[in-house]
Amino acid sequence: MMTLMLRSGGRDVPFAQLHEARRLLEVEFAGLAAERHSAQDLAAIEQQLRLTEEHTTDAERWAQADVDFHAAIAAATHNPIYQLLLGSIADLLIEVRRTGATLPETAQKAYQHHSAIYARIAARDRVGARQAMHDHLQESEETFQRARFSQALGGDI
Repeated sequence: MMTLMLRSGGRDVPFAQLHEARRLLEVEFAGLAAERHSAQDLAAIEQQLRLTEEHTTDAERWAQADVDFHAAIAAATHNPIYQLLLGSIADLLIEVRRTGATLPETAQKAYQHHSAIYARIAARDRVGARQAMHDHLQESEETFQRARFSQALGGDI
């Protein structure tokens, strides 16, 4: 539903706006997950982390596992509104990952960032989890921009 609303009038949401919303939401989700997670939440985040590593050579499966990793963090906040908000933009997030996955190093970089986020959440380090997510989203934005530039040049960067 949200995806349809965001695309009303035939215009796609500019990536900068999507990324701005992600920074607002997901940095805080990571901090709250660090404070609130249960053992089951941590196991779910870890499982999604493993799947992102397993699927680094399959762009479609990796994109879904990546989005699911972020969804597991939202679930660990124990606030269903956060899950709803993140879920409402999941289709857009998949599209962003598909674009980024055109660069060969994307999945491995994301895995490294996800590992850092997971470690900070597991340590119940709110500040560290927020910083790790911030760093990840910054790198994700840069990757997306490079991938778009590469596509515009015909894949020659």
